[in-house]
Amino acid sequence: LPDYPYKPDRRGYNLFGGIHLAPDMRLTLGRTDEASEATDAFNETNYAMFTLDRDYADLGRLRVFNMLKQAKDTIPDARREPTPFVGAPIQPVVRDILAAQDTWINTAYAQFDYQGIEGLNVVNKFKWKRFWQNAQDPRDSIGRPLESTASFLGLINKVDYSYGLGRFDLQPRCKSEFLRQTPFVADEERREEWALTVQLIARLPVMRRTVLESGVEQLWFSDRVQDEDALRAAGLLQDTGDWRSTHVAVQLSTTSDYQGYRLTTQAGLRFGRILSERVIEDSERPGVFKTDDKGKNETTTFITVFAGLE
Repeated sequence: LPDYPYKPDRRGYNLFGGIHLAPDMRLTLGRTDEASEATDAFNETNYAMFTLDRDYADLGRLRVFNMLKQAKDTIPDARREPTPFVGAPIQPVVRDILAAQDTWINTAYAQFDYQGIEGLNVVNKFKWKRFWQNAQDPRDSIGRPLESTASFLGLINKVDYSYGLGRFDLQPRCKSEFLRQTPFVADEERREEWALTVQLIARLPVMRRTVLESGVEQLWFSDRVQDEDALRAAGLLQDTGDWRSTHVAVQLSTTSDYQGYRLTTQAGLRFGRILSERVIEDSERPGVFKTDDKGKNETTTFITVFAGLE
């Protein structure tokens, strides 16, 4: 099918207009009104959008976005996740539960990139999205009851520093990720999790277009919904959802030109160890439960070739 910028069975319009409150600040108002030609479903959405994109000299860049929508969307929009690589199994269809049939939606996003020190990059991202159902007894596309409110909160903090040590280029990195999500459907569970990743990357130029890279990564993941104390008290022998991993990798990367394309070839080896926390019964004290780690090792060899334009 042709790659149109709209769905093939839709008819309607998206009308919007805006004003610059300042050179780096804009307010936009709009309305989307569309209908499905195959069914009697429709989408009527009014929205207001505010954006700010400001640079601070010798400090960094600030970006702020907020969108408030009043949505009445009954058009099911099932989708299929793209395959990660050529030849991969086709991903299953994700059904649209129609969570915004009569709903207020607010989406807020903020990002600040600090670049005040040479070689140091600090990125902070925040996103908050919340749904308020207007109907007294909201239901999804198959009749399941919906919560009156649902939300998503995400926070990412990243820092890295690049410096030279002889012929080596070293880059320590650290990233923190926090997620909290409450469900649309009433009987589904909420999610709250936190992950911390620490890396050290070393690069050594071997030839003009060949670079040897190696690194070590330590990751800690915490499921903040599951209560380990409650699992131990109940004697439930299962994973707690918390785990940590250590990975070591080495990679040889080569670039070359071929018929106007820039080819990049990467070959390498990665070794990792993953420790998953679980509740077990103490072998020395029957009837007493404790947490322990279950470990597994994984080794991966890889070679990839991809082409791009300069």
